[in-house]
Amino acid sequence: MNSDLVRSWSVGGTTANARNFDSTTLWRVEKPDSGVELDTTWRMLQAVGAAPRGMQEGILRQPNFLSDDDFANLTQIARRIRPSAVPIEGPYGQGRLWTRFPSFSPAVELLASEKTASRVSELVGEQVVSAHDEGLELRVYTPGSSMDWHTDELLYAAPQYELVLTLWNSSDSRTEWRDADGRIQGEWTAPRSALLVRAESAAHRVTRITHGERVIVKAVYTPTLARPLTWDDEDLGEYI
Repeated sequence: MNSDLVRSWSVGGTTANARNFDSTTLWRVEKPDSGVELDTTWRMLQAVGAAPRGMQEGILRQPNFLSDDDFANLTQIARRIRPSAVPIEGPYGQGRLWTRFPSFSPAVELLASEKTASRVSELVGEQVVSAHDEGLELRVYTPGSSMDWHTDELLYAAPQYELVLTLWNSSDSRTEWRDADGRIQGEWTAPRSALLVRAESAAHRVTRITHGERVIVKAVYTPTLARPLTWDDEDLGEYI
């Protein structure tokens, strides 16, 4: 390996914590003039087997993502805006409802906070910020609704992370994804648990609900707010 690379690594300018990684052989660029950015990219981390546990396949499960108080407050706000949810159309989903939290909502303040972004950064293994432009959404799954297999498309110059935080779930739905060997993994998502999904990585879906209700919050975090060179605001598609 290039002599300019040393045992150690940096993510977004912040030294990463070895307990979050599968490998102890980790690298960063020592010399700024070496032609490689100091901020280690995800692909570089993957190349040396240093991606965070659970994110190597593009998806990570995290129970108890928020504190008891933060989760209780967020759920209370969500219950107030739940009646405003309307049908959402898209090529992958059927029968779902959605609404957006007002920009001044304490829910937005919580999930866009530096504290929450830092927690996401620690989990995914690189420094991210809240993607304010994408807003904070409430999604509702009721009997008959589902989400077909899909992979989140790229919204920024570097792959973003979608946070799916379950608020309440009395349904029989399962969230499923394909692992690196093509096998289907999945689970019933418990309240307060979070899934972090990296764009252009794991294919995933939500199975059809036959009874009950599943309500989630969706937020986006990104290593950069720069858009891809081919970005077209009028051609977003459905990325979630």
